[in-house]
Amino acid sequence: MKLYGSTSKKKRSSEKAGNSTATKTRLVATKSRRNKRTYVEDKNNKSIDANQAKKRRRRITTLCVILVIVLGLLTAYKLIIKPPNVDDLGPERKPNPSSQINHEGSDPTDPVTTEAPTGDRINNGVYTFLIVGNDNGYGNTDTIMVGRLDTVEGTLNVINIPRDTLVNVGWGTKKANTLLSGTGSIEGLISGIKDLLGFTIECWAVVDLEAFEKLVDTIGGVYYDVPMDMYWDAPDQNLHIAIPKGYQHLNGEQALKVVRFRQGNDGSGYPNGDIGRINTQQDFLKSVASQLLKIGNATKVDEFAKIFKEYVETNMTLGNIVWFGLEFLKLSEEDINFYILPGNYNGSINGVSYVFVYLDEWLEMINTKLNPFKTQITMNNVNILTKDSSGNLYSTTGQIAGGYNFTSAPGYGGSSTPASGSGTESSSGDSPDSTETGSDDSGSDGGSGGDDAGGGNSGGGETGFEGSAGGETGADGL
Repeated sequence: MKLYGSTSKKKRSSEKAGNSTATKTRLVATKSRRNKRTYVEDKNNKSIDANQAKKRRRRITTLCVILVIVLGLLTAYKLIIKPPNVDDLGPERKPNPSSQINHEGSDPTDPVTTEAPTGDRINNGVYTFLIVGNDNGYGNTDTIMVGRLDTVEGTLNVINIPRDTLVNVGWGTKKANTLLSGTGSIEGLISGIKDLLGFTIECWAVVDLEAFEKLVDTIGGVYYDVPMDMYWDAPDQNLHIAIPKGYQHLNGEQALKVVRFRQGNDGSGYPNGDIGRINTQQDFLKSVASQLLKIGNATKVDEFAKIFKEYVETNMTLGNIVWFGLEFLKLSEEDINFYILPGNYNGSINGVSYVFVYLDEWLEMINTKLNPFKTQITMNNVNILTKDSSGNLYSTTGQIAGGYNFTSAPGYGGSSTPASGSGTESSSGDSPDSTETGSDDSGSDGGSGGDDAGGGNSGGGETGFEGSAGGETGADGL
């Protein structure tokens, strides 16, 4: 029994030792597998880290490329989208004559000496501009607007110069709307406007009818309260207007007809002629401005600029136009103001309607609404032909260009070319012998925008586009 028990104990000890060895072997194997797995995981992790590092480097490189592109675009934006260069042009100075009346015997062709002194601008963000609308190829510019955009104060002032405004030019029909056709050049137009303002406009644009239509269509048309029934047919111009009175949506073509309309087939229309049409144009432009200032149109600035550049003759670059557009969108409706040159809108000479500038009021308007300089514009800076309080014609320079060579309306009783120095005007139907100096010929004209010579004018006078002798058409160019 004792021997058996001892052998059994040894056997158990041997089995226990075997089990311990197996356990150790399993532990070693397990540890080996774990180490191998850890090695593989470490290797995979290193590979993943390497790939991630590559991706990070690619992302950083991509971001750097994008940053360079953005900086390049911003640089290009700064180089292209920018305001126009503004020359340091001060007020024009003209000699102060001993007498403002052009007496008989003076030479109307004597040049007027001018001097443009250096002028400090009221700030570095003010720009002046001229916008004229052509009349679809007939040469006259029946819409004339001058303005000042102050990007520092955030204001825009626009002043309409009536087409019939009397200007001191050498040809027979001395009207503002003949400055382009009479001189045959943009330079002549700019010079004529400078005579009225006393300083040179910096930016200018000549807009045709198609540009107006496209601009209105680009903003989706305009809702506008048409002030009267507008019905007019002019087959010779291929123009037919049929727009009822009232609030309605206008596309580009309809909007153009509204701003061109002046008189209906039945003779109805604006009682104050062209001034009434200007009021409608300004009111319509306010509606356009209101719609342009909506956020939805901010993305269309480039499209506006491209239309403007394609259909508008201008001294501005595409970048200048975009810049002005962006500055305009910063304004509110209250920042935009429209005015009309102050004057006698019911005057006439030899049966042809004219607007005679109220000089003092005009100088005040120039200095408060237009003048970009600290120097005030005075009578000595302008070249304006108008009438004094007694009704006598006079020029601020002392010279009347071309003398008293005023075109007469066909059928008018007076002489078509009054004698030099007479300054003659007469009542409707009077003979030349019954003329009086400087009196308004109100009897033969219904006010500004009335009877214009229908095509016999000298030196680039008005064309038949405005209608036949003794009448006005129902629509004009822009």
